Amino acid sequence: MTFPAEIRAGDLIQWRLAATQDVFGNSISSPDWSVIYYLRTNTGPIGATVNSSAFNDGFQFSIASNVSSTFAEGNWFYQAIANKSGAE
Repeated sequence: MTFPAEIRAGDLIQWRLAATQDVFGNSISSPDWSVIYYLRTNTGPIGATVNSSAFNDGFQFSIASNVSSTFAEGNWFYQAIANKSGAE
């Protein structure tokens, strides 16, 4: 599962991200790393922060239906940030 191309308000949204490498070839995998997705819309001050949980050596994400029910219709943007114990 990759990040969903379309999200409907009120749905439970789940996806997974496989372990990867940085530009230097270093592994970015769980449990040493965590990934946070920041979701924002261009229609108002609505957004969400989605933290990862470990799934094998990759990452799993979930947005509860009560959180997505507050999502406004329109274009949304996201940024994923990987952190290693807050130091990298």
